[in-house]
Amino acid sequence: MGNEPFDAVGTTKGMIDLFTEVFDKVVLAVKGDSRFRVTVPFSAKIFVKYSTWPPLKAEIKKTAKDFVKHVTETALAHEYPFTMNIYPFFNFFESAKERKKPCQYREEEKIPSSSGEEKTGPKLLPNKKYRSKEYYSQFHLQVASIRYALKRLYCEYWSADYEDSSGKDVCAPGGETLHNKIWGDRTQTNQQELKLIIGETGWPWDKDKSLDTAGLHSEFRKAIDKTMVEGFYKTVIKQTSNPPGAEGHRDFDLEGVYLFEAFDESEKWGEPFEKHFGLMDKDGLFKFGNDLHTAITDATGKTP
Repeated sequence: MGNEPFDAVGTTKGMIDLFTEVFDKVVLAVKGDSRFRVTVPFSAKIFVKYSTWPPLKAEIKKTAKDFVKHVTETALAHEYPFTMNIYPFFNFFESAKERKKPCQYREEEKIPSSSGEEKTGPKLLPNKKYRSKEYYSQFHLQVASIRYALKRLYCEYWSADYEDSSGKDVCAPGGETLHNKIWGDRTQTNQQELKLIIGETGWPWDKDKSLDTAGLHSEFRKAIDKTMVEGFYKTVIKQTSNPPGAEGHRDFDLEGVYLFEAFDESEKWGEPFEKHFGLMDKDGLFKFGNDLHTAITDATGKTP
C-alpha cells in the first residue's frame, strides 16, 4: 500500500495520521481473507541519517517511529510481511557527489570546525566487518540494518555490541516478546516470526555508456562498471537463495526479493542513472552475460 511514504519532503504529522487511517481501513477490509496481505514499502529515509553502520546501531527516525511500529505490529498480528526497498548503490552515489571515494557505508561523526564547535557530518567506511560480526556484502549490511532498527523500536541495547555475550537487552514493557519475534534465535520458545520482503533493489548500468558522471568522484565510474553491477546481482541472488547455514542466512530469511527493474525507462525523471536500472534495455534485450541470466533463471524458475 503506497510506496516509501517518508520520502516526501516535509512529511507532516497530518499526512502520517491520514496514511495510518487509510492503512487501518485497508487492513480491516481484507481481514480474514487469505488472498490478501497488506504491507507498506519503506525506504532508507526512515533511518536516522548515517545511523546504519554498524547495523546494530541502526535506528528509525523520530518522525517515522510511531507509524513503523504500527505497521510492524500489524504485520505480526496478521502474518503480513514487512517490506523495505534498499539500494546500496545510493551509498556510492552520495559519497561520489561529495567528491569522496565511493565506499561501503557511512556513519555520523563529529567534525571540529574553525570556530571550535563540533559539527556533525558523514564519515565514509570501507570495511565490512564490525567486531565479531561479518557482513558479506553491502546488501547484507542493509538487510541486517532493517532487522536491528526494528528491534531497537522495543529494546535499547545496553551493550555497545549486541553480539557481546556480556551484553543485556533493556526492553520497554512488553517489548521482549516483540523483540524476539522480529529477530529470534530460532529456538522453540524464541521464534523469529516477522517476515521481511525486499520490495526493490537494483543497480544501474548503461551499455551505451551515457551515464552522466560529471562532477562526481572519478572512482564512481567503477561503481557503474558492468562487472561490478553483475557482481551485485549475483551476490543478491546467491545470498537470498541459500538454505539455512549459508553465509548470513539468519539475516536473509526473506519472504521475497524483487529486482528493480525489468526494463530501462528512457523517460524516467531524476538523475541520469534513474533511467538505467533495467535488467533489459528499452528494446527488451538482456544487458548482462549468460551467467547472470542463468543465475536469475535458476533462482526464480523464470527466464528474464
